[in-house]
This record gives sequence, structure tokens and C-alpha cells, in this order.
Amino acid sequence: MNKKTLFVLPLSLLAIACVHRDVDITDINIPGCQIEVIEGPCNGPKDNPKVTINVAAATIVASPPNVCAGAGEDIEFNIVPASTEASTVAVIPKNPLHTWLIGTNFPDKGEIIIHVPNTIPSGQVANYTIVTSDGKCLDPRIHVH
Repeated sequence: MNKKTLFVLPLSLLAIACVHRDVDITDINIPGCQIEVIEGPCNGPKDNPKVTINVAAATIVASPPNVCAGAGEDIEFNIVPASTEASTVAVIPKNPLHTWLIGTNFPDKGEIIIHVPNTIPSGQVANYTIVTSDGKCLDPRIHVH
């Protein structure tokens, strides 16, 4: 996957979802994507929603894999290692209606900031996928408290 593809992929998925409104699409699944095993409602501090995404290993590692975030808060995704190029890591919602959950590490190559809208109800789980330009993929989630 090249940089242009990584940038256009999230927008394309949303466009497809909008065109096929008569089809019941609940989750977009990427074949071969590594699924994160998640136990409990969420992990990580509820007052500091941060996720570290390590793209240097053979598979992507997200820590914590199930972040807690409140409505109206920003979730900070830190990309490591520091040598990661801009526009090479993206966060894509699995549910095409969760358009708030789209981001890429551009212009800041070391982070992605996602804002959780005030309209997201408490207790909602937002599944998303992390993809890299070299084809790695991980399926973690966000728990809104």
C-alpha cells in the first residue's frame, strides 16, 4: 500500500458506505487483519486517553488495545518508532457511520489525534482498524465512558 492509497482508503470506505445505504453494513473488516484479543470494558487511564502504536515489530502493537475515552475528549495515538514517515499510519473506523474515527499521521508523523464528539453516548464501543502503508493491520477498539 503506498501513501496515496493510505490517504484515499478511509475516504473510499466512507463513500462506499454512503452509496450502499440500503445494505446493512455494520463493520468493515479487512481480510487478514490481526485481531486484538481484548478482555474487560477498557484498559488504560480513563482521564488520559492515549494509545501507543508500535509499527516496528512484525505485527502492529497498540497499547492499550482498548482505550477508554470520554465524549468531548481527544485521543492521542503516538506512533513509534520516531523514524516513521508521515502519512504511513491511519486509523479507520470499522463502522462507516463513525466518521469521527478517521485519522492519519499527517502532518505530524509521530501522532494521530482523534476527537470523540460530545454526541457519542456513554458505554458505546467504537471498533477501528490501524493500517500502515506497508500492509500491516490491527483491529483494536475504543470504549466511550
